Amino acid sequence: MRYFDIYLIKEEVARLYLGKEDLLYRLFMEAKAEKNQQRLDILQKQIQYITAAIPIAELKTKLHKLPVVDSVDDKIELNQEDSGIVKLKLNLTFIEIKVSGDNQAETVVFEALRRCFPHFFAVDYQNHYGAWLSPQKRHILHHRQLVL
Repeated sequence: MRYFDIYLIKEEVARLYLGKEDLLYRLFMEAKAEKNQQRLDILQKQIQYITAAIPIAELKTKLHKLPVVDSVDDKIELNQEDSGIVKLKLNLTFIEIKVSGDNQAETVVFEALRRCFPHFFAVDYQNHYGAWLSPQKRHILHHRQLVL
């Protein structure tokens, strides 16, 4: 089973941290591992500052276009045919994802999330990795072209 936490990063922060994904990952990793309550409070405030609230109702509507097996409150289970099962728990600050099966199962969900918002950042604590769900460079370059 693979586990991911997905955070919606504010656009201005996403622009600043383009190419610095390791710094974002370290922040989330430190907060997950921190035992000292005072330090944890500081890390959580930093995370709160750089993340946006996840619009759960809008996200649930878009995710229901996928093959939903079960949906109770903010928990959704998706069956990706032969590729596996994906379980999502939607929180206001992040999305917990548990995947059993091959990589195709999570790819379908990541693609759906990617279409919703361009600044989702995935944290894979098992493999010590953090990455954007959408290619930020392309999005930001497109945004700059619109401004110019």
